[in-house]
Amino acid sequence: MRVEYNFSNGGTMIDKDSFSEFAKLYDDSENEVGGLQILYFTNGQKNMAYIERVFIKPEFQKKGYATYLLNDVVQHIIESDIQINNSGYESLTVTNNQIDSFENTYERGLDEIFLLAEKRLSPLYEKVGFENKSSYEGMNDQCVFKIDLDDFKDKSLEDRISSLN
Repeated sequence: MRVEYNFSNGGTMIDKDSFSEFAKLYDDSENEVGGLQILYFTNGQKNMAYIERVFIKPEFQKKGYATYLLNDVVQHIIESDIQINNSGYESLTVTNNQIDSFENTYERGLDEIFLLAEKRLSPLYEKVGFENKSSYEGMNDQCVFKIDLDDFKDKSLEDRISSLN
């Protein structure tokens, strides 16, 4: 299996405050199995990756492909050197932190990964390290799942996959 990554504009993103990337999963026979979209953005204090549009083609579901894709994407995000330009937020964001916190936010890369998904998918997302952060029952039974990258960066893809067995 392999995952292929492409930025929305076909190149590297430099000096943007938000952009997206697409991940496609292929099986060993080079069949496209599924994929997802990653949105990168900042609120001036935190840099985030939001995963959406996760899909696995019906004929490949329930065979471990979603787990593989999500683990690879999380590792890709951790290993990326993506820096998001938050300079436009300095005059808009109210904070009790020092002014240089904006520079630190830019330099440190990504802080967290999150996604919204149906509650019934909790076992899948929790298996790859997401925590269900929802404390309410939403109208659509949607939950917020999150990975705090400061707590997660020490685990490699191989460690996470081997812990599933």
